[in-house]
Amino acid sequence: MAGFQRLAAGLLLGLLSVSSFALDPGRLPSQYVHDHYGREAGLPPGAVWTVTQSQDGYLWLGTQNGLVRFDGIEADVFSTSNTPGLASHDVRSLTQADNGDLWIGTYGGGALRYRNGEFEPFGTGDGLAHGIVYDIHQDEDGAIWFGTAGGVTRLAPDGSVSTLTSDDGLAHNRIFDVHQDSSGAMWFASLVAGVTRMQEGRMTTFGRATGLVSDQVHEVYEDRDGSIWIGTYEGGFYSMGSEAPEAYDLPEGLAGNGIQSIVEDGDGNLWLGTYNNGLIRMHDGEIAHFEQGALAEAFVFDLFEDREGSLWVATREGLHRLGDGKFLTFGEPEGLAEATFVVAVDRADDVLWAGSEGSGLFRFDDRGIERFTTADGLASDNISALAPDGEGGIWVGSFGGGLDHLSADGVRSWTREDGLPSNHIFALLLDRDGALWVAADGGISRMRDGQFRTWTREDGLPDALVRQMHIDADGALWLGTNGGGLSRFDGDAFENFPADEGGPGNIIYAFHEDEGDGLWIGSRDSGLSLYRDGEFHHFTVADGLPQASVYGIAADQAGHLWLSGGGGLVRVARDDLVALADGAEIELDARLFNEADGLRNAQFAGGFQPSVATESDGSIWFPGLAGLVRVDPVSLPVNRVEPPVLIEQAIADGRRLSLEDVVRLPPGSDNLEIHYTALSLVAPGEVRFRYRLSGYDRGWQDVGGRRAAYYTRLPPGEFRFEVRASNNDGIWSSESAVLTVVQEPFVWQTTWFRVTAALAAMLLAWLVYRLSVRQFRVREQRLSGLVRERTEQLQQALETVERSSRIDGLTGVANRGYFEERLLREWAIARREQSPLGLVMVDIDHFKQLNDSRGHQVGDDCLREVAEALLDAVHRPRDLVARYGGEEFVILLPQTDAESIGVLAERMRADVEALGLSHPEGGINGVITISVGGASVVPDAAADSRRLLERADRALYAAKNAGRNRVRIDDAAS
Repeated sequence: MAGFQRLAAGLLLGLLSVSSFALDPGRLPSQYVHDHYGREAGLPPGAVWTVTQSQDGYLWLGTQNGLVRFDGIEADVFSTSNTPGLASHDVRSLTQADNGDLWIGTYGGGALRYRNGEFEPFGTGDGLAHGIVYDIHQDEDGAIWFGTAGGVTRLAPDGSVSTLTSDDGLAHNRIFDVHQDSSGAMWFASLVAGVTRMQEGRMTTFGRATGLVSDQVHEVYEDRDGSIWIGTYEGGFYSMGSEAPEAYDLPEGLAGNGIQSIVEDGDGNLWLGTYNNGLIRMHDGEIAHFEQGALAEAFVFDLFEDREGSLWVATREGLHRLGDGKFLTFGEPEGLAEATFVVAVDRADDVLWAGSEGSGLFRFDDRGIERFTTADGLASDNISALAPDGEGGIWVGSFGGGLDHLSADGVRSWTREDGLPSNHIFALLLDRDGALWVAADGGISRMRDGQFRTWTREDGLPDALVRQMHIDADGALWLGTNGGGLSRFDGDAFENFPADEGGPGNIIYAFHEDEGDGLWIGSRDSGLSLYRDGEFHHFTVADGLPQASVYGIAADQAGHLWLSGGGGLVRVARDDLVALADGAEIELDARLFNEADGLRNAQFAGGFQPSVATESDGSIWFPGLAGLVRVDPVSLPVNRVEPPVLIEQAIADGRRLSLEDVVRLPPGSDNLEIHYTALSLVAPGEVRFRYRLSGYDRGWQDVGGRRAAYYTRLPPGEFRFEVRASNNDGIWSSESAVLTVVQEPFVWQTTWFRVTAALAAMLLAWLVYRLSVRQFRVREQRLSGLVRERTEQLQQALETVERSSRIDGLTGVANRGYFEERLLREWAIARREQSPLGLVMVDIDHFKQLNDSRGHQVGDDCLREVAEALLDAVHRPRDLVARYGGEEFVILLPQTDAESIGVLAERMRADVEALGLSHPEGGINGVITISVGGASVVPDAAADSRRLLERADRALYAAKNAGRNRVRIDDAAS
């Protein structure tokens, strides 16, 4: 429907300067995802001065209190206390050289070069003009230029050093920015006397004397067309003309107190970072101010676009990321209501209708938005049902006001006094004869010629409240009730399908009919169902649906169903669902979209009709708590950048190993941890991993978002560890990060020792045999006693080995191997008895920082204290506390439901916090805390124990993402 597309584009263009950036001209309308990273993400306090991305994919930040390497989840902070050579923790500039070196400029401590994990200082003793380094730049010849408080220093590729000062023609010695343009000219922006251009050995300075509003120049930037842009402290913005800078007029007050940074993104937008007024965006002559959240009045110091197209903004209040959203939202900022209940499309007139909670009815067409309220004659501003009449008008059901019909002739109303069962209306539907069906609290009514005929529970309706209605291809009326399940009405009688007799659920929220596939049915908390050839097929989270709630259902032209729900928007392959219904064993292709994908709020509206509307061009609209969400399945943005995967560290029995070509484990190593990361920064929380240890694992291990692999007591031998990752859109890395692991044997585990021992044993056996033949009768009794003694000793040794194989040597609780054995056993018992089986996963908050800063001895003491606290919290004989690896513990709880798990998990969290273990390097309130996730299921034949682990792990990551030191319980249906 081209009218809606024009409307969307026009509305958003008109709103750019007053709300948020919503449209790149010439592209499909999209809204920016805005993320903020501060102390809660591990960044040090204070300003972020600069940001860049290294060749391996890490984001590097120069901050007021240290240098930061960031992968979107973990922040590694380098400071004067932990980094030799870093003379100042105030990092002002960063540049990645072509050869992979990272150059770092500090305020007062000179510069450093980071290469192969080592920092090498470069200071005044090496020829640097001054210890304050404002900017670093590499020219086309590979030389490194340093803009300092004492002039410009050039470090040539051959190692020679030279310096330019005001004596050589610079405007001033305090140089804030260094830039080489495409012509080869060098530009030097000073903090006091303007900007100097050095071209073919000739110096030319531009400042107040040549028309600049300020002599304090912060930035010189060249865009892809070769235009030179200059930003000054007092807000002046200039493009370089043939002879001198020419002022580029910005709307009054837009530049704030100065333009600090300039960058052009991959879509041709020119972004300006101002000193106290956030961001300005320019595109094809359009100038707009970004007014979204904390960025509206931010002090912006640097801008950078990464390889995935995200714009990173360094500010006084931390780091921000702007990325394209996948969806277009119309809500309160765009002039609609904050929450919408229902949406409908009248294709005959290219009109979109939306009903809101408390704000009335909205009408969209290519002319704009029109709003109708009680002031216009509507019975209520709480709109709960819509049905376009096909003649330009619309039937409107309200919550409390009854039924309205809005047309060019005005508004006409019907209430309970006119024959409706109630004034609370939940659904409206026009049948093929033009009659209007009304679902109200009390029953359903058919209205024709102003007269109502009503059916209630006394007529066989399974519940008095009907939320959804649908007329199928055969003319039967399907009804979704609020507690009585599904019903089909043929005009004479009701055929009911309650949940306990195979129906799809007791609270039905959605219908969608496909040619050939059948009728799709969505319920509030029982998943999706398909009615086909007289049979129901049900799909739940156990089958791979990301959420159990289905509020609205729509189909796109690419073979997907779109399902709105309580936790986001799901796209699922329709053919996969049909194949599952036919009995195929496949992995469901399903994706959950939420706030990380650009939704303002992942909670959609349900229980009113219609809960979805599809345009003739295939675009789909869903109502929700943040307004209307528009999905364009054909042009849905996809992040196709493969995430680079890196192995960060390997730890054996608490000792960090050197990451070389081969990692060698000492004989008898108990625990191996391999930590890895994937450098996809669009939505790092959505990154998923799989790994395998060739020669040990049977296949790839899918571990969700977990960024560490754990192995206990590897046998002697050589193994190859591989890990891959997928980004937020499911694009997997084509190459693995690889690490060779060698478990060194004890002497008695070597081949030569075994051969020697075998030969010795054979010789001994022969000697014993010969001796026993000659002295059999004499020593028979003594030998029998010796055999018994040896047998007893061997049995004792075996018992000792068996006990030790079950216990983690550091914490004294069970180890991972024994836990996995017990999990399989308890799973089988719970499935046989149909009893709940609970699992709690515990992660010590910020443990890596404690371990790195205080040492492994403190870390080991912390692990033992936490393990003891967890043991004290459980009391039943079959409950099991085990160390899962690193700083993670698991608690297996047979015959325990989700509510009981929540109580126990909160007790564990409080007990650990009450220990008061000191954590000065990033803990919460200065003490050790834990994040806890839990889940409980009643196993069935279609699932295995991994489902319980995945749900508990997902709850744990929800607890960590929510701020740590908290409990999250996955209470989805099992």
